[in-house]
Amino acid sequence: MKLDLINVFEQPYEFCKYTELSSEEMDRYFEEHNEIKTVRKEFLYEIKTHFDAAKHIADKLCDSHLESHIDRHLQSDSKFKKLLNKMPKLTEQIKLHKTGYNSCNESQLIKEMSSLCYSLSDGQVLFHGGHLLKNGQEEVILDRPLSTSFCPQIALRNAQWRNKAGEAGVLELYILTLRDSNTNVFVFDPNNQDDEKRHEKEVLFQRGLSLKLKSRIKVKDHEFSMPGKKIRYPINLVELEAS
Repeated sequence: MKLDLINVFEQPYEFCKYTELSSEEMDRYFEEHNEIKTVRKEFLYEIKTHFDAAKHIADKLCDSHLESHIDRHLQSDSKFKKLLNKMPKLTEQIKLHKTGYNSCNESQLIKEMSSLCYSLSDGQVLFHGGHLLKNGQEEVILDRPLSTSFCPQIALRNAQWRNKAGEAGVLELYILTLRDSNTNVFVFDPNNQDDEKRHEKEVLFQRGLSLKLKSRIKVKDHEFSMPGKKIRYPINLVELEAS
């Protein structure tokens, strides 16, 4: 059964610059408006698509306002609430997988994921950070479940976790667009107070998801220091078709 398409940029995100006002500016604003204002908000540009959001995060690396925009959409979207109501009770191995693939029983996880009966609609877009296509691959069928997110910032953080990107020599931020997919998914509830990783806004795919490269662009080189060395790697934006 197909789940409703969720577009977290149905309402565009406005990227703004925030500057603290000087004491003189705050006093002047209060005199003119009889209100307290401490920060000036300057509109810079609008983000309407998942690609633009991913490119923005790949360049800026962090934008808490963008993540809050996605959180607000998921909290208010009636289609997303209906989608969550369709999800079965969280099973043991799927729950363990959220803490790390090596934490769960692989054969039991496969069984639990196979018992699900929901897949994503054509055009659904999600994000993943890491290194899925290796050694020049343009297509791959995954032999293990895939964790994705509604949020590009979460995907980027996961790729950077424990220097995974540094060890791989590249950080690839993937934009997955679903096409004719019947692969089972489990959508985690980002409002579940018992889930310490609810902020990840995760969608978990059953193993067997097919990925096909559509485009890859380099956004920037990223450099940071660790004890005794500097680490530098490119950040790429990669569009994939998933089925």
